[in-house]
Amino acid sequence: MATSMNENNLSPMLLADLIWEKKMNTEQKLNRLFGLQSELFSTFKEEHDRIADYKSRIIEIERQISESSTELKLEIDRIESEIIKETLEQGVSEKGDYLQAIYTKGSVTFDSKRFKVEQPSLYNQFSKEGNPRVRITAVTNETKKAV
Repeated sequence: MATSMNENNLSPMLLADLIWEKKMNTEQKLNRLFGLQSELFSTFKEEHDRIADYKSRIIEIERQISESSTELKLEIDRIESEIIKETLEQGVSEKGDYLQAIYTKGSVTFDSKRFKVEQPSLYNQFSKEGNPRVRITAVTNETKKAV
């Protein structure tokens, strides 16, 4: 029996399988084919189940992260509100190691509607001062020296 070049490169076990398969009749080959397909399906099924398990774990982790994020955002909002309230009450900027609350006095605005009706010389009488504001920013090397 002549062997092809490919058969010379095969492992002894695989070569034995090929020789055995050459001697098999069609019914035996069908049974062997079914066994191999079943093994392949089983492998795919196991991998599919493993992937489904990973997906469900990822969904659970994402849910936990979402819950934690919501709690963190609520705490952040609460602390920011407290900082803004305190800074407005004190009327001065405050600085931490990483963030600072910058107090800005309310701006003076011009009431142009009323100005149009009245005389331009009465500008100061119709000026109004806005509410003070607080801005929270990151601390930089330059701002560490200020405030």
